[in-house]
Amino acid sequence: MGEDSLRSGSDGEKSSKSVISLYALLRVLKGVGVATKTSTEVSELVTRWTSTNLWLRQNIRSDTADPRDSQGDATIAHSLREWSDVIAHDLEVEKGRHLARLALGVAFLRENGRRGVEVTEEDLSYVWTLIHGSLANTERVRCVATRSGFVAVPLCTLLDGERIEELFRLHIWLPDGNRGGYDYAIRSHQSFAQSWVLAGQEKELSYRVDSNPLLTNATHAYTNSLGSTIIAKAPT
Repeated sequence: MGEDSLRSGSDGEKSSKSVISLYALLRVLKGVGVATKTSTEVSELVTRWTSTNLWLRQNIRSDTADPRDSQGDATIAHSLREWSDVIAHDLEVEKGRHLARLALGVAFLRENGRRGVEVTEEDLSYVWTLIHGSLANTERVRCVATRSGFVAVPLCTLLDGERIEELFRLHIWLPDGNRGGYDYAIRSHQSFAQSWVLAGQEKELSYRVDSNPLLTNATHAYTNSLGSTIIAKAPT
């Protein structure tokens, strides 16, 4: 999900101790509605339920809420599993539950990423259960097949006006030989990105190429920051 490597907290903090504020969940919930094109009716229903649920407001764990979320409901915070349990038991509308679980999974990863907290394998597995279950029970899942050979599923789009501020996508990679063309076998990014492996395994490889002006000897091509295509030859 996303790309690049996962950062770890400098103090070795683990995600099992993390909590998600109501403010953070509501922000992500809005972005999930945008990315998945969920109907306004369902999105507003879940937002109202989340904002007014008595258990969430009476059982407050404000001691570990993120102080950077200094607006509105930032002091109301719960763990991943506490949120999941109350969604399962108290949110009666099925479509609303799937939307809330998807938002919960994304919010958990986002909050830990912002704090530089390492997400444990157990928590990653739990988040995958939330996201997979939500998508599997959605009537139509939006997805795009890319030239790099993976399928991208939009999960959350956080907007600042009309500008995309944050973007979360689920990338589904097929095994070698089943992806896109060989010319797009190497994947890279110009902008900052962070990723989590929710299912399966990853292997990160770094490549170095030598500039090569002769097209006949070239093995790769890439586009620089000016938009120019550079012909290159991989070292042997």
